[in-house]
Amino acid sequence: MIEYYKNKSLESLFYVNEFGLVCQEEWKDIPDYEGLYQASDLGRIKSLSRYVKNAWGYYWTKERILSQCDYNSEKVYLGLNLHKQGICTKFMTHILVAMAFLDHVPCGYEIIVDHINTNEKKNNQLSNLQIITQRENASKDKKGSSKFIGI
Repeated sequence: MIEYYKNKSLESLFYVNEFGLVCQEEWKDIPDYEGLYQASDLGRIKSLSRYVKNAWGYYWTKERILSQCDYNSEKVYLGLNLHKQGICTKFMTHILVAMAFLDHVPCGYEIIVDHINTNEKKNNQLSNLQIITQRENASKDKKGSSKFIGI
């Protein structure tokens, strides 16, 4: 797996998709953070240029690719913090990519974002993500026991 999230270049990257075609990285606004942050189909997150207010006034911040780190103690998922109106919110990267590209609306644990390749939880490329129910996710690695979901 190529770890695109470690690349800090602001240039859009080129990659070969699952069909062998050369594609250019696509960026989309993250819902509720439009004009502040964008997610790419390669799992990179960037902060857009803007004025930011702090205790001493306003300052200009440049566009940059954000660093991602281990989100949880098991070091399985990548995540980062997004800031808006003085509030800092922690997100897992695959959730942000799904929000931007798959119109996912986080709703607890009923409908979730799943990594198709379960061995690559840090691969947050759009091609490795799918929206499924929690029940489908719980039974997806237990194939062969029954033709019915959850049994």
